[in-house]
Amino acid sequence: MKTSLHSEPTVFVIFGAGGDLASRKMVPALYNLFLDGWMPREYQILGVGHGEMNEEDYRAHLRKGVDNFSRRGRAEKDSWDDFASHVSFVSAELGESKAYQDMAKRLSVLDKDWKIRANHVFYLALQPSLIGDVVKGLAAAKLNRGPARIVVEKPFGSDLSSARELNHLLQILCLVAMEAPISLDADEVRNKKVDVLHAVRTILPERVHQHAVSGQYGPGWIEGKHVKGYRSEPRVAGDSSTETFAALRLFIDNWRWQGVPFYMRTGKRLSAKISEISIQFRAVPHQTFPPAALRDWHPNRLILSIQPEEGVFLRFQSKYPGQAMRLSPVMMQFYYRETFDVSPPDAYETLLLDVMIGDVTLFMRGDQAEAAWSVISPVLQVWNMSRPTDFPNYQAGTWGPEEADNLIAQDGYNWMSPTYLQCQDETATCRVSMEPRS
Repeated sequence: MKTSLHSEPTVFVIFGAGGDLASRKMVPALYNLFLDGWMPREYQILGVGHGEMNEEDYRAHLRKGVDNFSRRGRAEKDSWDDFASHVSFVSAELGESKAYQDMAKRLSVLDKDWKIRANHVFYLALQPSLIGDVVKGLAAAKLNRGPARIVVEKPFGSDLSSARELNHLLQILCLVAMEAPISLDADEVRNKKVDVLHAVRTILPERVHQHAVSGQYGPGWIEGKHVKGYRSEPRVAGDSSTETFAALRLFIDNWRWQGVPFYMRTGKRLSAKISEISIQFRAVPHQTFPPAALRDWHPNRLILSIQPEEGVFLRFQSKYPGQAMRLSPVMMQFYYRETFDVSPPDAYETLLLDVMIGDVTLFMRGDQAEAAWSVISPVLQVWNMSRPTDFPNYQAGTWGPEEADNLIAQDGYNWMSPTYLQCQDETATCRVSMEPRS
């Protein structure tokens, strides 16, 4: 095992430790940080949840999550046993003060054993309705003092599942549209993000339907297998109106982006799990080439691939070989994995390491969270007031409801086919087929 690259003792307390987030994302990420030598020499991962579960059963539960969801695949026994020796579980009633008093005593014992006041990270992977009580409980037990960090996974103000996805889309919007910071100082970067959110054009309640679409998946087919609809999933009501899809059209009213539409969509059970940003350049004011050369003309695009592969694509026009003047789109491709021959860290690995070392650059500041909610709250309020009558409105295995196509079609565009899917074949010429309508 490598020498630790992060030396300050840390206790990582996970509230909601029995949930999917802990087993599918957080613990696999922490395990990979351990394998890469980023965990401190002294650390403890304390899972806090409901029900009776001994530490052996809890570790076995987490091991299954690592085997199934880690980017490295199944864990090796020796390294897992070493990592798991730092993992423990405690059952607690989050509404009772005794839970936090007992936790304070437990953390104090670790500080004495390590002969230093450890960093305390409290990660709240909980329903929004529980977050306030937990924060108050931590404060009452004085656990929010000293080198302590409280991380909230869920959004404030609403328990709509779509709310979290819309905060994620706004984060990406900020990264694309923000002005260049003068440094990588955390507040400098976050100031630029807040500027973007303050410039987003307000969506009036009566116009939400022109700027936003919600959806819920029904039965369908994914990778040749039939999958059930959302209302048939375990622990889901047969008449549930929970959104599993959201699409937005936003405008940023500032000097750089005035009049440029930003289209965003996210959802569950779509055709593929892909995150991609596609920036289409405006057409030139005057076309130099003769009309006969433009039969295969397409707009230039810069495409940023986030997952499942991190990379950058640039599509532009090139003269087709031969004596005739004919232009054709070509694609320049860059994949991190191919160029550097390493597996990039999972997003949660970066996030959790930033939490431990205190780098808040990628986290939402209070005023940024408020600005983000001012953008999406009109949408959520309208969706919450009017129960959808057409759910489910898209089949699993498709790219979402027809209304999302109409949302972008009103401006003369179609959703772009994900570039990653078209560039998997090494011999293929990668092209984005969905173009503005003439």
